[in-house]
Amino acid sequence: MNLLVYISFNGWMTRNGKHALIGIYIYYLNQGGHIVNYLIALLKQIGRHSGINYIEVVRNILDSFNISKEWLSYFIIDNALNNNTALNTLAVKYSFIKEYRRTRCACYVLNLVA
Repeated sequence: MNLLVYISFNGWMTRNGKHALIGIYIYYLNQGGHIVNYLIALLKQIGRHSGINYIEVVRNILDSFNISKEWLSYFIIDNALNNNTALNTLAVKYSFIKEYRRTRCACYVLNLVA
Protein backbone atom coordinates (compact mmCIF):
# COMPACT_ATOMS: atom_id res chain seq x y z
CA MET A 1 0.00 0.00 0.00
CA ASN A 2 1.38 3.40 -0.98
CA LEU A 3 1.00 6.04 1.67
CA LEU A 4 -0.19 9.39 0.31
CA VAL A 5 0.08 12.39 2.60
CA TYR A 6 -1.74 15.69 2.42
CA ILE A 7 0.10 18.74 3.72
CA SER A 8 -1.31 21.96 5.10
CA PHE A 9 0.66 24.93 6.39
CA ASN A 10 -0.25 28.35 7.65
CA GLY A 11 1.31 31.27 9.45
CA TRP A 12 0.16 33.41 12.36
CA MET A 13 1.47 36.49 14.08
CA THR A 14 1.26 36.96 17.84
CA ARG A 15 -0.99 39.77 19.00
CA ASN A 16 1.93 42.01 19.86
CA GLY A 17 3.44 41.39 16.42
CA LYS A 18 6.76 40.19 17.83
CA HIS A 19 6.59 36.56 16.78
CA ALA A 20 5.63 34.91 13.52
CA LEU A 21 4.63 31.25 13.80
CA ILE A 22 4.13 28.56 11.17
CA GLY A 23 2.13 25.39 11.66
CA ILE A 24 2.54 22.35 9.40
CA TYR A 25 -0.06 19.59 9.40
CA ILE A 26 -0.05 16.19 7.76
CA TYR A 27 -3.08 14.02 6.91
CA TYR A 28 -3.32 10.49 5.54
CA LEU A 29 -5.52 7.40 5.53
CA ASN A 30 -4.30 4.58 7.75
CA GLN A 31 -4.56 0.90 6.81
CA GLY A 32 -8.08 0.80 8.25
CA GLY A 33 -9.17 3.64 5.97
CA HIS A 34 -9.44 6.17 8.81
CA ILE A 35 -8.14 9.72 8.52
CA VAL A 36 -5.09 10.40 10.64
CA ASN A 37 -3.85 13.95 11.17
CA TYR A 38 -0.93 15.40 13.02
CA LEU A 39 0.50 18.78 13.72
CA ILE A 40 4.10 17.93 12.79
CA ALA A 41 5.56 21.38 13.43
CA LEU A 42 4.68 24.62 15.14
CA LEU A 43 7.75 26.75 14.77
CA LYS A 44 8.77 30.32 15.32
CA GLN A 45 9.30 31.79 11.88
CA ILE A 46 12.48 33.74 11.35
CA GLY A 47 11.45 37.03 9.81
CA ARG A 48 8.18 37.70 8.06
CA HIS A 49 5.67 35.29 6.55
CA SER A 50 7.21 35.50 3.12
CA GLY A 51 7.19 32.63 0.63
CA ILE A 52 10.97 32.31 0.89
CA ASN A 53 10.78 31.97 4.68
CA TYR A 54 7.89 29.52 4.41
CA ILE A 55 9.70 27.29 1.98
CA GLU A 56 12.77 27.00 4.18
CA VAL A 57 10.69 25.82 7.12
CA VAL A 58 8.33 23.54 5.14
CA ARG A 59 11.12 21.94 3.11
CA ASN A 60 13.22 21.29 6.22
CA ILE A 61 10.28 19.68 8.03
CA LEU A 62 9.37 17.46 5.05
CA ASP A 63 13.01 16.42 4.75
CA SER A 64 13.30 15.71 8.49
CA PHE A 65 10.27 13.39 8.27
CA ASN A 66 11.71 11.75 5.11
CA ILE A 67 8.63 12.60 3.08
CA SER A 68 9.44 11.72 -0.52
CA LYS A 69 7.77 12.94 -3.70
CA GLU A 70 6.02 9.56 -4.04
CA TRP A 71 4.20 10.22 -0.77
CA LEU A 72 2.93 13.71 -1.59
CA SER A 73 -0.67 14.17 -2.59
CA TYR A 74 -2.38 17.56 -2.20
CA PHE A 75 -1.35 20.72 -0.42
CA ILE A 76 -4.22 22.40 1.40
CA ILE A 77 -3.32 26.09 1.59
CA ASP A 78 -5.00 29.43 1.14
CA ASN A 79 -4.57 31.86 -1.75
CA ALA A 80 -1.92 34.11 -0.19
CA LEU A 81 1.02 35.09 -2.38
CA ASN A 82 3.52 33.66 0.11
CA ASN A 83 1.87 30.25 -0.31
CA ASN A 84 2.14 30.55 -4.10
CA THR A 85 5.88 31.17 -3.78
CA ALA A 86 6.33 28.26 -1.39
CA LEU A 87 4.34 25.89 -3.59
CA ASN A 88 6.28 26.94 -6.70
CA THR A 89 9.52 25.93 -4.98
CA LEU A 90 8.06 22.67 -3.65
CA ALA A 91 6.81 21.81 -7.15
CA VAL A 92 10.33 22.13 -8.50
CA LYS A 93 11.94 20.20 -5.63
CA TYR A 94 9.44 17.33 -5.73
CA SER A 95 8.76 17.40 -9.50
CA PHE A 96 5.00 17.95 -9.59
CA ILE A 97 2.63 20.30 -11.35
CA LYS A 98 1.37 22.65 -8.67
CA GLU A 99 -2.04 23.23 -10.29
CA TYR A 100 -2.77 19.52 -9.87
CA ARG A 101 -1.59 19.32 -6.25
CA ARG A 102 -3.21 22.32 -4.60
CA THR A 103 -6.57 22.59 -2.93
CA ARG A 104 -7.48 26.21 -2.37
CA CYS A 105 -9.55 28.28 0.00
CA ALA A 106 -12.83 26.35 0.30
CA CYS A 107 -11.20 23.20 1.60
CA TYR A 108 -8.68 25.21 3.57
CA VAL A 109 -11.42 27.10 5.39
CA LEU A 110 -13.31 23.86 6.10
CA ASN A 111 -10.08 22.39 7.45
CA LEU A 112 -9.64 25.31 9.85
CA VAL A 113 -13.26 25.05 11.00
CA ALA A 114 -12.91 21.32 11.65
